[in-house]
Amino acid sequence: MTKAVLWAAVLVCLLPVHVQAQEAVRVLMIPFEVHSEEDLDYLATEIPKILQQYLKQAGAAVALLEIDAQTLIQVEAQGPAALRNLALKEEADYLLGGSFTRIGTHFSLDAYLLASTGSAA
Repeated sequence: MTKAVLWAAVLVCLLPVHVQAQEAVRVLMIPFEVHSEEDLDYLATEIPKILQQYLKQAGAAVALLEIDAQTLIQVEAQGPAALRNLALKEEADYLLGGSFTRIGTHFSLDAYLLASTGSAA
């Protein structure tokens, strides 16, 4: 799990500079996809919680979207426009999502930050 925290720190560094502006950037976080032979489904919500802490320390206003896995899969299948609409509906400037994959002793933590207007950040 310490590697996940390191990745969270890297992600925070990649946020746009204006996160520390007077008006907080609003970030909507969705559950991460988890792919593993082991039962690691709890990471779908634990990874966003860890990232939320770092983003709040950086001055962002962060909301965790509670959405069931099937609905999220349907929204993601519709592409970036549907995800942007989800962020706009929740009045967020950005949507943050990603996936965690573990194969044997190796893992990959991938994240994306999607601007609710314009192109991806």
